[in-house]
Amino acid sequence: MARSSRFQRDPVWLRRRVLLHAWWLESLNRFRRAGSSWQLATAMLAACGVLAWLVTVWGPSILALSGRHLLSAGIVMALQSAVLTDRGRRKWTDFYSQSWLATVPLDRRAWRTTIALRACCPAAAILIGITTMLLAGEMLAGVTAGTVFSVAVSCTVGTCIGVLIGWWLPQRDPQIPLPASSLLHPTSGYVPALSAMSGWALQQTRVWLRPRSIARLMVLALGLPGDVSGNVAVALLWILIVGLYLFVLLRATLEVASQGAKWLRPTPLSFARFAWAVVRYPMLKQLLWTALTVGMVIAIGVDPLKALSLAELWLAIVAAVSSIALAHAYESPGMHLKMLLSVCFLAVIETARHHAALPCALLFSGWQLNKASSS
Repeated sequence: MARSSRFQRDPVWLRRRVLLHAWWLESLNRFRRAGSSWQLATAMLAACGVLAWLVTVWGPSILALSGRHLLSAGIVMALQSAVLTDRGRRKWTDFYSQSWLATVPLDRRAWRTTIALRACCPAAAILIGITTMLLAGEMLAGVTAGTVFSVAVSCTVGTCIGVLIGWWLPQRDPQIPLPASSLLHPTSGYVPALSAMSGWALQQTRVWLRPRSIARLMVLALGLPGDVSGNVAVALLWILIVGLYLFVLLRATLEVASQGAKWLRPTPLSFARFAWAVVRYPMLKQLLWTALTVGMVIAIGVDPLKALSLAELWLAIVAAVSSIALAHAYESPGMHLKMLLSVCFLAVIETARHHAALPCALLFSGWQLNKASSS
């Protein structure tokens, strides 16, 4: 009865649009499963804290740089919007072609409209977040209104152009990867083969971050100012590509921890072996590419202490988030809230005292994993 009354309370125009109504109900269910009201309130406060930290510490310099290079800012927004929209279009086209909603007798326009809206959501969310940071920078960091307006217009135009490009990119037949379950094949004897699981996150990263998507990042070179030297241009593109790769690798590690725990739950595999198999190769990659990036930014003239501090903060976030994902692999409630709070605390620690975030993150990760192993 409760669901029926909830259904009846929805607007008539929404109930007449089956796909949009199903999307609305799906979003409500995800919001309700996200946690209790106090958890959501804590997450909102933590997000506001991270926003305030970004604006006060890095806001003025970032906004000043974006104000001087509006074309580059627009190209960056257009490129990431095109990539996200193209990926979302393929994802939601496959989703609705295999969903139970595929049997609903609707015209082609309704399907395309829903797929387009869902494909544009990530780019729109990023634009909203950037606009919020711009407004916060004007109120908290004393950034001039002219700079905020010009950067906001550049980002908005770039996002709109990128969304259109991403939607109209030609469709290609996707490379169908091997099913994830095929990576966990037994070897001789009764010892499970975990070497394949160790490379699962790397394989998943290659699936999500295709070479074609990385090649499109070269378009950013067109937006660089004319007075930028070739060495600086190469370093900037290196930082962008490696940063994107490390972020996708971290996300793939979280996905592998969740999916691997589901498949290996009935087995007698110990938590320590499972955790080591999941994180050993991704953490090695994170450490290696972060160190190379630090050397690259120092070579172009960045203060070594600042570069090292940012690298340590990133590695601290990777260690804390990965340990939380592993510790909650079998039980997920509260996991995302802990991740958000850990990022907030690490940012505060690194701001208050440089080079302190990474040791704190390692201690926290060891405590998390030891607690999960003994439980």
